[in-house]
Amino acid sequence: MAGLILQEGLGLTGAGALIGLAATLLSTKLLAGFLYGVSQIDPLTFLLVPLLLILVALAACLIPSWKASRIAPMTALRHE
Repeated sequence: MAGLILQEGLGLTGAGALIGLAATLLSTKLLAGFLYGVSQIDPLTFLLVPLLLILVALAACLIPSWKASRIAPMTALRHE
């Protein structure tokens, strides 16, 4: 059960990260005036920001799925 929740959550996060990276790469020329001391295509930034986003999404999916897996299904169904 926890694997299904992680797969769904991280799949959406990965898709969002890829779309965000593509949009960022396309808009670097437009945003170049706002960047001070950073090149238009900074590899460290392009690596760390999606990685941080995926780690936060992993924690956001893992903690509730771990708690839910500790409850018996019939107990959860009987509870209002």
